[in-house]
Amino acid sequence: MKKITMEAIDLTAFDLFKNVPLELINEIMSEHSVYTIPAGQHLVKRDFKNSALYLLLEGEVEIYLDEKDKPLKIISAGDIIGEISMLDQQSATASAISLCECRIIIINEELIWELVEKSHLFTINLLHIITNRFRGVNSQVISSIQKQRLFEHKAIVDDLTKLYNRGWLNENFPLLLERCKKDMYPFSYFMIDIDHFKKINDTYGHQVGDFVLQLTGEILNNLSRAMDYVVRYGGEEMAMLLPNTNVEDALGIAERVRHTIEKKVIIYEPGKTLSITVSIGVSTLTRFETSADLIKSADEALYYAKVHGRNQIKFNDGKL
Repeated sequence: MKKITMEAIDLTAFDLFKNVPLELINEIMSEHSVYTIPAGQHLVKRDFKNSALYLLLEGEVEIYLDEKDKPLKIISAGDIIGEISMLDQQSATASAISLCECRIIIINEELIWELVEKSHLFTINLLHIITNRFRGVNSQVISSIQKQRLFEHKAIVDDLTKLYNRGWLNENFPLLLERCKKDMYPFSYFMIDIDHFKKINDTYGHQVGDFVLQLTGEILNNLSRAMDYVVRYGGEEMAMLLPNTNVEDALGIAERVRHTIEKKVIIYEPGKTLSITVSIGVSTLTRFETSADLIKSADEALYYAKVHGRNQIKFNDGKL
């Protein structure tokens, strides 16, 4: 660290000393010097005490929460470093490392309190810098939370149909089923397949196929009750989870789904329409079934419905 004099430095040009009388600055800062430090030097080190505030005159300083990671931010000339750990007298929560050769003024704790005592303008400047910094941190935290929520949403929701995805089903189906078992409520499950979907893709193209998937998902959502869950199981297969629903009610809901989709006229281009149908396999909880059992049972019923003509509903009563 190379020490040089403070001659010809106008500290009032920096936010920390804005509007502070020059006479007071000269009186208090007259014994202080400007230091030149090389690149890669710690000004503040995480988990260590810090007893000074650093005013960066020239250069850039990187802030790290963990030095193995990318820097959290870069401090530029005119800003200050180390103010929080100096004021609260706790170990620093981040490291500050010079990115290049820098010129700094080191203002120790004793001098800071002298400036606070003698100049309310200095105090206001310091508080303004600190509050802006906290505001910036809060914005980063909010942004981080929003990104995390978006990531969590993408982890459980299918991008195309906006229905829950297979990952959500694998995690939540067993929990929903166990809750119904515990409360001795019925539970029904649908496997739904869009009939001849490959032919739709081959005839009209994948863009129309995607539109059909989206529209089918929308219809299922509109027909579902508040307690139901609709899932894109994979490809053209979708599923519905119906808690507290016995087989008679489930078959009634399944018929509404089948009928609504059959009657829907899909306009995929101006003046061009197509219609689709679905096959539905239904299973219901008796006593000991697991989520895997209900999926397998509904899948068997779905296969039966497709083999026997499609556009129909089949309940797996164990006699398929």
